[in-house]
Amino acid sequence: MMFGDLESHPLYGVPTLILVSAKDRDEMAYASAGIIAHNMVLAAENKGLGACYLFGAAAALAAHPETIVKLDLPTGFLPVCGVGVGETEEELTIRDQKMNQIGINEI
Repeated sequence: MMFGDLESHPLYGVPTLILVSAKDRDEMAYASAGIIAHNMVLAAENKGLGACYLFGAAAALAAHPETIVKLDLPTGFLPVCGVGVGETEEELTIRDQKMNQIGINEI
């Protein structure tokens, strides 16, 4: 998908978009929003649904304050990430993960 391609779907065709908001310029709130979004994806997949992170949707909204006003968020909050959820034909399987993909330092 390319931005500006009118034939593409900016939300990858998901039927449901969940926006997670946080206080503007609050790094801890941004981190919490990311954790919330991750838990939503895990919960959706646990129920057999497809889910994906859509950070671009939140970034696009941030560029349009007039649209953010329509979301009726609490004062000082902005959408910081999105989660797309819907039925999927993809079979979700557990993958083996190589232990050396994530560095671990024991102290």
